[in-house]
Amino acid sequence: MVLLIFSICIPAFSMAQEHSPSNRILLALDVSGGVESIIKAGQTLDRVMDESARFGPSFSVFLADMVQYGFRPLTAIGAATICLLVAILVEIALRRVFKRVAPPPDNPQTRTGSVLWRIAAEIAALVTFGLLVFLPLLIVLRNDPVATAIMVAVLTAVLLVRAAEALVRLVLLSGFESEHLTALSSADATRLYLSFVAVASLAALAYVSAGLFAQGGLAEITLLAFIFFSRGIVTLALLVAFVVNKHSIRHLLVYRRDGSIRSAAWQRFGAMWHVFAAGYIALSFLATSVLLLTGVSEANGAALWSFLVLLVAVVLSIWLDGLVQEPADDADADGSARPMLLQDIAKRTGVPSVMGAAAIALLLIWSPIWSDLPFLDVSPPVRSALLQIGVTMFLTFVMWQVVNSVSYHFGAQSQGPIHEQEPVAGTRFGTLVPLFKIMLLIGLVFVSAISALSALGVDVLPLFAGAGIIGLAIGLGSQTLVKDVVSGLFFLIDDAFRIGEYVDLGTAKGTVEKVSIRSMRLRHHLGTVHTIPYGEITTIANMSRDWVVMRAEFRVPFDVDTDNLRKRIKSLGKELLADPELGDKFLEPLKSTGVIGIEESAMIIRCKYTTRPGDQWELRRRVYEELRRLFERENIPVAVRQVHVRSPGASASGQSQNAGGAEAAYAAASGDGAEGGVGT
Repeated sequence: MVLLIFSICIPAFSMAQEHSPSNRILLALDVSGGVESIIKAGQTLDRVMDESARFGPSFSVFLADMVQYGFRPLTAIGAATICLLVAILVEIALRRVFKRVAPPPDNPQTRTGSVLWRIAAEIAALVTFGLLVFLPLLIVLRNDPVATAIMVAVLTAVLLVRAAEALVRLVLLSGFESEHLTALSSADATRLYLSFVAVASLAALAYVSAGLFAQGGLAEITLLAFIFFSRGIVTLALLVAFVVNKHSIRHLLVYRRDGSIRSAAWQRFGAMWHVFAAGYIALSFLATSVLLLTGVSEANGAALWSFLVLLVAVVLSIWLDGLVQEPADDADADGSARPMLLQDIAKRTGVPSVMGAAAIALLLIWSPIWSDLPFLDVSPPVRSALLQIGVTMFLTFVMWQVVNSVSYHFGAQSQGPIHEQEPVAGTRFGTLVPLFKIMLLIGLVFVSAISALSALGVDVLPLFAGAGIIGLAIGLGSQTLVKDVVSGLFFLIDDAFRIGEYVDLGTAKGTVEKVSIRSMRLRHHLGTVHTIPYGEITTIANMSRDWVVMRAEFRVPFDVDTDNLRKRIKSLGKELLADPELGDKFLEPLKSTGVIGIEESAMIIRCKYTTRPGDQWELRRRVYEELRRLFERENIPVAVRQVHVRSPGASASGQSQNAGGAEAAYAAASGDGAEGGVGT
C-alpha cells in the first residue's frame, strides 16, 4: 500500500511542477542569496544609524514639503484641540447621566443588567466622542486634504485604543472588587490596566506615524530609522510592563475568578510565562528588524498583528477555561461529575480551537511575506497547500472532539446494571453513538487524508478506484460478514434492543453491554459473557421495555370466602403502594384476579402487579412475605395436594383388610406422586 501511494504521488508531483507558474512545488533555500541579504542588511543598518543622527533636520524638511502642499499644522492642531475638548465634556456629561440611571451593582438580581448597562454606556460614549470629533474636523479641514488624512488616521487610532481600553477596564476594573471578572485585586488590576493603556497608546502612535510618513513621501532610509526607533521604544515599554506585572499576570493565569486553581498546564505556563513572553518579544524584534533591513516593509505590520493575535488567543483561552469550569454541585447521584453537553464540548474544543485559529491567522498574516524573502523562495502552491492542510487538520480535530463529547455525554447515561436505570428517550441514541463514532472516525480520517493529498497536488482519482475494487472484493468474499452487518443495521433501525437492556436471544440471554458493527455482547446475570453475531439471531425477546406484569398463584381450600380474600388482597396492595421505599416502584398495585382454576382438592387464586423492568424481583420478595402474613392473620391455610383413597369391602375390625387398604393407598399415592407431589 505504501509503494502504491508513493507511485501515485511521484507523477502527481511531476505534473504539479510542470504546470506550476514558478516551475516548482516546494520551497527553495538560496544560500548565496541569504549571504547577500545579510551583507545588504548590515549596510542598511549602517545607513540607518547614520540617518538617526540626522533625523531632526530630515523631519523638518519633510514638514516644510508638507506645508508647500497646503498643510496648515497650526490650524489642524487648533481645530482638533477644540473638537477634542468639546467631545470630552459631552462624554463626561453623558457618562454621569448613565451612572445616575444605572441599576444598583450590589444587587445580585440586577448584576447582569448592570454589566450590560455599563457596556451600553461605553458604546454610547465612544460613538458620541467619535461623532463630535470627526464631523467638525471634516468640515473645518475640508480644504486641507493633508491635514484631513492625518487627523482621520490619528483619530481612528485613538478610537481603536479607547475601545480596547474600555474592554480592558470592564474586565479588570468594575468599580467594586467583588464585581471584577478576574481574580486580581484592585491594585494589581489598576496597574495592569495602566500598563496596557500606555503600551497600546505607544504602539498605535508609532504604527500610525510610520504609515503617515510613508504616505507623505518621507525618505526610505529616514522612515526606516523612525521605525527602528519607535519599535525599540515600544519593545522596551512592553518588557517593562511585563516585569512590573509579572506576578499579577501569573495570578491571572493560575487562578480563576472564584479563586479555584486551574489545571496543571496553566500552572506551568503561569510559572514560566514571562520567559516565553520575553523570548518571543526579543525574537520578534530581531527577526522583524532583519526583514526590514532586507527590504520587507510589511514585516512591521505583520509583527504587530501577530502579537495582537497571540494576546487575544491567550485572553480567550483564559475566558473559556473559566467558562467551562464544572461546579461542584453538578455531580450525579452516584458521585461522578458529568458536565452538560455544550459545556463539555467547550471544554474539549475551546482552548485548542482558539490556538488552532491563532495558528491559521498567523499563517495568513505571514504567508504574503514569504514570497518577498530574497533568501527563501516559497512558491504560491506551497503556501496554499500549507494553509489548506492546516485548516483541514484543525476542522478535523474540532469535529472529532465534538464527536467524543457527544459520545461521552449520551453513552455514559446507558452504563450500569439494568435495575439501576429507567428507559429514557436518549438510551436508543446512546446505543447508536458508538457505531456512529467509528464511522465518523473512518470518514474524518479518509476525508482529511484525501484533502491533504489533493492540496499537495496528488491525483486522488486512482485512490477512489482502488477503494472501489477493494470494497467489491470484500463484499464478494465475506458474505457472512455482510449478512451480520446488514442484520445488525436493521435490528438497530427496528430499535430491538439498547445498551443496558436484558434480552433473550434463544441461544443466550443477558444484559446488552456492547454493540459493534458485526456483533453484540451480552453478560448473563451469573457473569458469563456471550458474543453473538447479528446474522445468527432469529428472534429477540426484550425483557426491559416499558413495564412488566408479575403473577403469583396459590391454592386455598374450597371453604375460603373468595370475595373477602379479594378485598384483603386489594387492601394489601394499597398498603404496599403507600410504602415509602417500594411504593413508587409499582405502576399498578397488587390485586387479585380471582379464581382461575379448580382442582380436586383446592381452588387456584391468582394475584398480579405491574412494575418497571428490573424492579419485579425486589417487589416479588416483599409481596410474597406480605401475602404469607395476610394468610396467617386471616387463618387461611394454603391447600396442599391431597389423595383420597377408598377401599370397597374393607372391614372396620379386620386387620388384614386394613392392611390391604393401606397397601392400596400407598400404591395410589405412589402413582400420583410420580407426577408432581404426594399429600395425605
